[in-house]
Amino acid sequence: MAASIDDVIKRIEDSGILDDAELAAVRGDVQSAQGDSEKFVQLLAKKERLTAYQAQAIWKDKGHKLSFGNYIIEAELGRGGMGVVLKARHKRMKRHVAIKVLPSTMTKDAGAIARFQREVEAAAQLTHTNIVGRLSTRDELGGEHFLVMEFVDGRDLASIIKRNGPLPAETGRQVHHSSRPRVWEFAHEQGVIHRDIKPANLLLDSKGDDQDSRHGAGEVQRLGRSRHSGRN
Repeated sequence: MAASIDDVIKRIEDSGILDDAELAAVRGDVQSAQGDSEKFVQLLAKKERLTAYQAQAIWKDKGHKLSFGNYIIEAELGRGGMGVVLKARHKRMKRHVAIKVLPSTMTKDAGAIARFQREVEAAAQLTHTNIVGRLSTRDELGGEHFLVMEFVDGRDLASIIKRNGPLPAETGRQVHHSSRPRVWEFAHEQGVIHRDIKPANLLLDSKGDDQDSRHGAGEVQRLGRSRHSGRN
């Protein structure tokens, strides 16, 4: 049986993703839904009371998955073999971050956990303006393993090429020469080899700056898998 509007409001309250003022605004939209709970959820997304991702989770009664420690989940950025990457907002600082979470199916796989932890360790070594940075020093919460990273407001190079076609030669040269050799050299100096350099793993932010290690598709783990201790 479909949830009622009262059920939807209760789910939102229980999720803990909205403050009192935001909840009051939600209740103020009840009349506009004319008793239709599905229309009510759609209206909340349209009015940006909830993100589309949050609205879907509430409708499916999965609101408990929208709060992750000090973070409120707003959207899914992408997923890969080693995890799903979520866009989240810190409850107090209101800062957006990207959180990569190890799939629940892998939380009992010691090898997968070890690879994930190596990724966390590798990410901690790489502080560079052109590498998506790690923000959290904690990598486990309630049995879930995660990595909190800088959120880059932009798109990966592969999706830009897919939408617009090949880059003009001069633009391509600018993207490459602006940071790539320096980033690779920096990573190598820290004992880390990326091993998966490709357009899908390069982010171009809204300012036009490129950043290594695309978090949107969960590919940052490539940094940790090939870490070496010595230099040849």
